[in-house]
Amino acid sequence: MSVAENIASVEQTLAGTAARLVVVTKTHPVERLREAYAAGARLFGENRVQEMAAKQPELPADVEWHQIGQLQTNKVKYLAAFVHTVQSV
Repeated sequence: MSVAENIASVEQTLAGTAARLVVVTKTHPVERLREAYAAGARLFGENRVQEMAAKQPELPADVEWHQIGQLQTNKVKYLAAFVHTVQSV
């Protein structure tokens, strides 16, 4: 199943709910993120600060970035300018 097919399938499952799909990008190359973007994904999640900071400038500005998991205080400065949401317990 392609990236676009996977996204369409999940979006169909979520239809009629308040849930929003966050595409988790951990270990995936930017090319795959571009495929997801082309398929309509705009919310991307990452749990590695360095990976997110490297991927962010490679995608359009309308992407909403989510930091997933623990975030060390010393790494906040790398994300503060563009991260929309921090999902952490």
